[in-house]
Amino acid sequence: MPTEQAIPNFAGMESDAGQTPSFFDGETSSINTTHGKFLTYPPAQGIQGSFTLSSPGTITLTVPVADVGGNSNATLFSITGLSVTQSTSSSTGDTLFNPSIHESRFFEVFRLG
Repeated sequence: MPTEQAIPNFAGMESDAGQTPSFFDGETSSINTTHGKFLTYPPAQGIQGSFTLSSPGTITLTVPVADVGGNSNATLFSITGLSVTQSTSSSTGDTLFNPSIHESRFFEVFRLG
C-alpha cells in the first residue's frame, strides 16, 4: 500500500469528430465551486501513442517517467481504463465527459525487469 500522497496522473487518446487522434498525459484536475466536484483531464504534455481499429482493438500509450514524478523506481499501484464521449475537446481543461461507455475494473500493475 502507498505510504505517501498519490498524484492522480492520467494518460489518454482523443479523437475529435473522428479526426487523427492525439495522445497526451497530465494530472487530474477539477472544476471547483466551493470544492472540487467534477474531475477533468486536461492534456499537459503530448506523448507517443498508437492504436489499432481491428477487433479487439488496442490503444498503446508510452508515458515518459519524467511526466509522472521522475522517479523510475516509484511503484505504480493501480490503473483503470475507460472510454467516454464529450461535447468539447479535453484541451479546454474544463470538459465534462458523458457517462462512461466502457470502463475496466482497476487492476494492480507490476514492474517487470
